[in-house]
Amino acid sequence: MPRKRLPCDFPYHPGLELSIKRHIPPEPFAEPSFLKSAAPRPMAQDPRGGPYRTPLEWCLDFPPADTEPIKDPEVRRLHVVDQVACGAERAAQVLRCYLDDTEGTTYIAKMFDALYFWPEDGDYTYEADENYASEAAAYEDLMEASMDGHLTPHYHGSWTFDLPGPNPHSSSTRSVRMILIEDIPGRSMGDILKNNLESFVLPEHRLTVLARVMEIYSVLEYIGVVHMDLAPRNVMIAGVDFNTWPNHTIPGVILIDFNRCALLNRPSSYFPQDDNPNPIDPKTYLGRKCPTKWKDWVPEPHRSNPAAWRGWVRKLWPNSEDYSQPHMRARLFSDLGDFIEVPPQPDPQYVPPPSPPAESDEEFEPVQMQRRAE
Repeated sequence: MPRKRLPCDFPYHPGLELSIKRHIPPEPFAEPSFLKSAAPRPMAQDPRGGPYRTPLEWCLDFPPADTEPIKDPEVRRLHVVDQVACGAERAAQVLRCYLDDTEGTTYIAKMFDALYFWPEDGDYTYEADENYASEAAAYEDLMEASMDGHLTPHYHGSWTFDLPGPNPHSSSTRSVRMILIEDIPGRSMGDILKNNLESFVLPEHRLTVLARVMEIYSVLEYIGVVHMDLAPRNVMIAGVDFNTWPNHTIPGVILIDFNRCALLNRPSSYFPQDDNPNPIDPKTYLGRKCPTKWKDWVPEPHRSNPAAWRGWVRKLWPNSEDYSQPHMRARLFSDLGDFIEVPPQPDPQYVPPPSPPAESDEEFEPVQMQRRAE
């Protein structure tokens, strides 16, 4: 089914109010990280052999998976403040909100609305349930390990709410699952790179941030939460003042978005938990040269010179007794080839992008408009 533009009746706008109710998510079941047998239902197939349904028709016919109801569930009033990441092709809709009358405390609401998921197989609800179950379970496992809010946002539970059906004259509704997490004051590394703002973080601090990302990944894997989608868009950078160039403080680092994770301690996990006595040495994840996904963040010469990269990595985490070196994943940096230890190059002076020209009558003369049309 072709993707559509954002529908005119898209509900997730500032000012939206929802009555949300506590909900128990399904056991995670997304393949390949979890056993297919853990799925709450088989994946639905189009009986005509093609995508004859609209996404809305599908969502009405296939509601989210039911789980054991909570006796006297907590009910709150959610008020949407603004959009964080929304759109017809964004799958989960991410919004900033507050609860009840507490406007001074904002949260991030992540709505797993099947209407905006676009799976290849066409079962919109199945994929939304997969994402919801995995992410909620990841935060639950972090809480169980007493790690809630340390390396990831604080978790404020899983919820459900109802949206009106397509017929305004009908009382029908459709259910949507969601989670609430801490509103981290910062920007994602992906957003910083997209807007060419990385030079606000000193080059040596960008290397420190990347090392911290790998350290967090290693610790989370050790307690059984494997991110599986580690990328700049899923790294939150906190404590950077983008009105001051450059910043001289080392930013904070938080990992987000666990909808594709593996959870090694779950009974439905396809992968067994390692028996390592300590977290894996984070150098394991950095390799012989700068990984492609981090190149826009890494300063020169470490970005393009593998010897400089190896020289930086060799100096990280010198106390190897704090980390495990399993045979199959070990990286012996003494055997990785030549290396040099050099400081990162300074960034050029940041030049803000030019402001768009002020509108005037002259800019909209017919001849100018004709040239733009060409």
